[in-house]
Amino acid sequence: MKKQISIYSHFKRKTVDSSCSPSNPIDAETANVEVTNTSKYLGCSSLLFDIKNLERDSGKRPQIWEYPVNQRDEVIRAYLEMGPYQIHLGKYLLSDEKRPRRFQFSVLLGCLLQLVLF
Repeated sequence: MKKQISIYSHFKRKTVDSSCSPSNPIDAETANVEVTNTSKYLGCSSLLFDIKNLERDSGKRPQIWEYPVNQRDEVIRAYLEMGPYQIHLGKYLLSDEKRPRRFQFSVLLGCLLQLVLF
């Protein structure tokens, strides 16, 4: 029978020398450094939105995590109420086949209605 090897056998604990002290002690006056917010993700609280004017295209709209934390649920509900983003073109191109066909948006709507109702 083989001896079972635990994960702890692959790692060794480092010893901490308690006699070491920092070479440059930090004064309380120099520790108060003003930090500016340069991150584009941390400054997202300035992102204002109107529920009625949210961007429908998922490629153009801001990510959910870019909205303020206390408004994310409201934004998610608004996107869910709007439903999926479906572009309805006036005219669809014909396929290059022996019998050319084109996409019928009305058929898609009929299928979606059947899925919702059942």
